[in-house]
Amino acid sequence: MNLYVVRDGRSVVVKMFYLYLCRMNLYLFNPENDLALANNDPHFIPPRSARKMAADMCMLPAWWMRNGDVLCGAEGLYASSMRLQEDSLGVCPSFGWMDENTGCRPERICPWGWSPLLLTRLRGSGIPDVLLPSQERMEEYRRLSGRQTAARWLEAFRLSWGGEENFSAAGFCGKAVACHTEDDIQCCLSRWPETLLKAPWSGSGKGLRLGRGGYVSPLDGWCRRLLRTQGCVMVEPLYHKELDFGMEFYCDGCGTVRYEGLSLFHTNQQGAYVGSRLATEETLRAVLGRYVPLESVDVARRFLQSCLEEEVAGIYEGYCGVDMMVCRQTDRYVVHPCVELNLRMTMGMVAIHLSRRLARTSEGIFRVTYSNDPAALRQWYARQQQAAPRGQTGGKVVAGYWPLTPVVAGTSYHAYMDVHPLVT
Repeated sequence: MNLYVVRDGRSVVVKMFYLYLCRMNLYLFNPENDLALANNDPHFIPPRSARKMAADMCMLPAWWMRNGDVLCGAEGLYASSMRLQEDSLGVCPSFGWMDENTGCRPERICPWGWSPLLLTRLRGSGIPDVLLPSQERMEEYRRLSGRQTAARWLEAFRLSWGGEENFSAAGFCGKAVACHTEDDIQCCLSRWPETLLKAPWSGSGKGLRLGRGGYVSPLDGWCRRLLRTQGCVMVEPLYHKELDFGMEFYCDGCGTVRYEGLSLFHTNQQGAYVGSRLATEETLRAVLGRYVPLESVDVARRFLQSCLEEEVAGIYEGYCGVDMMVCRQTDRYVVHPCVELNLRMTMGMVAIHLSRRLARTSEGIFRVTYSNDPAALRQWYARQQQAAPRGQTGGKVVAGYWPLTPVVAGTSYHAYMDVHPLVT
């Protein structure tokens, strides 16, 4: 078997024994992770849209890999990967390709997220169990990934202030209840004038229902199915969101948590991710500071970090993020400190990695776009290349349209960043 490595725009074949001499990580982009956790079947077949996104954007991890790390992929991707590196003007690390069937043994496996489905795939590709989470650990990952974790942490944070009154006075909001029976659900629906119901496990922008109209069809049928398949339904008041943001962390698997930074992101009306702002931590803090005291943000960060240290960092190695919100109340803005825990790589963390590749005199936005017309997407891609030429200095991005994943015949999903110099 061979490993194909892209170096200086050339595809170089390296014999298999090289894999055992070098220290490299194998990266995989598996955006179906949340759906796979919700299904919890090691032989789950993700929907076509998720499979298409994984294929079209399989090169996205190149932007946070080290030089010499490798991606899974087919030989047909080598040409487009060389083009991607050429277009990056040296900003993107040099990376290699490894076919899933080579059966080699990299130092570490670094997926977007862990699921029973991924374990089955990797074992079938010859990856040894020593590089994979055990069954018991996988069950813990799934448990922690459920929205029940965020609800528990949110309640613990409220109690740390001595109760709701002090919690609210300090500039926070947030309540979520795990309902295990239909009576529990109806009780919560009657408790708050407007509610949002959530599946404990679901994909981005999915598994959400408004509680308006009471416990009637089709909401009652949706809830019964969740009670049967996932064990509970999460119910919370409907908050008036002003701003989505998150905090990103890295856990080392030995009990230590490193704060990576803030992410400010956008979602569509269905709650699915659209894009993130690219800027320095100082700039993002300044944006939040226009709404809420930064002391509140820092208090929330310290509490979340302590929760991660206590429950996550001893068993999980990798990136994770906590989604948060700035919410509008009658006469002020408040922080919702823990909407959900994403025990995986996140688009917010991607934005932080990209922001670190920008010159300090530039800002931008990271976007993921979809088109059901691949030909139209290729035309748009060509126009962007001409309209916003790339600029970099000293290995740092200064301006322009930067494709992060290739656009070729048949591409529907595409990740890119638009960068511009700051106006002085």
